[in-house]
Amino acid sequence: LFIFISVSFRLFAQTNVYHPFPDSNAHWSETSWWVYWSYPPCTVTDAYTLFLSGDTIIGANTYHRILKSGYISASCPPPGNYYFNQYAGAIRQDTAQKKTYYIPISTSSEQLLYDFNLNVGDTLSLTYNSGGMNYVSSIDSVLVGAKYHKRFLLNNLNDTAYAIIEGVGSTFGLYNPI
Repeated sequence: LFIFISVSFRLFAQTNVYHPFPDSNAHWSETSWWVYWSYPPCTVTDAYTLFLSGDTIIGANTYHRILKSGYISASCPPPGNYYFNQYAGAIRQDTAQKKTYYIPISTSSEQLLYDFNLNVGDTLSLTYNSGGMNYVSSIDSVLVGAKYHKRFLLNNLNDTAYAIIEGVGSTFGLYNPI
């Protein structure tokens, strides 16, 4: 009975197993919106899917290319339009350090995107998608597919809560601002 309970517990308690980002066959469906303060105000909605599409070598590192397809529309002219397979940057992982790096289309320099080597009470480093001042309030796990991935619940000075999830991104998307 003891061995059965021990084995069963180990199957679900995977917080010590690092789950890196996928290196193929992955996509993130996201929607963002913003308002142009004109008269009358104009709301813009961008619904898109990010997906991995092959590898590329930049400098001495191999990155996974990210492409973006979707539809952008506005409540004011001009009308919306579709876009397909636009280059949206590249990511690479340092699995030993549990960090993910991003090269956005606007620059050729690598920036830290995610740091999953954190403990409760740690402050999240300045990253591409986080301005800092965010701290880890708790750590748990969430079921993604058939595996539990470590989830870091974060708070900032305004007590706004969100999470980053190993191998997935944040609750705001792959690289949207946290």
